[in-house]
Amino acid sequence: MKLDGFTLGVASVQSARADHGLDLDLAMPGRGMEIALWTDDTDAALARLVAAGARVLSEPHDWLGTLRVAWVADLDDNPIELVQRRPVG
Repeated sequence: MKLDGFTLGVASVQSARADHGLDLDLAMPGRGMEIALWTDDTDAALARLVAAGARVLSEPHDWLGTLRVAWVADLDDNPIELVQRRPVG
């Protein structure tokens, strides 16, 4: 769903586990969502975050043929997705 430049996407926990290898504990209070940050270079963004002390939840990998994604945990251990649109072809 898009509204005034804001995009809201919905995905299942099963997809996060099966497609990306995330081990999310949704029984923890406040779980059930993530933030996706779009970047021009997922690998470089992840490297900068790891150098600053972020914990990797999922290494960078290609997904759906056009995306490169990775996950880190924020300071409260919430999942943050890094996403890059890759050129097709």
